Amino acid sequence: MVGTLIRYEDVYGIVFDYWVELIGDGSSDVLCLKVYWSDQDYTEETFGSTDHWSESYGYYFYHNDRWLPISKNYYEFRQILEEK
Repeated sequence: MVGTLIRYEDVYGIVFDYWVELIGDGSSDVLCLKVYWSDQDYTEETFGSTDHWSESYGYYFYHNDRWLPISKNYYEFRQILEEK
């Protein structure tokens, strides 16, 4: 869902757009996000459905009053983004 909170180290961000891209034969995908950060930076972040995507390590999303690592909860994170 647009508006989902994420963080990396001590910088917090809010997702304002996202899309999913299939890779290769469609057996895996990447989740692309546009994020506004609390340090007033704007970035596009990419997270993969497979464990070897090192970019997702260190990133967390906020859900049900707790911060969950994206690297271990990719599909839950994607499901939350796809709500509404």
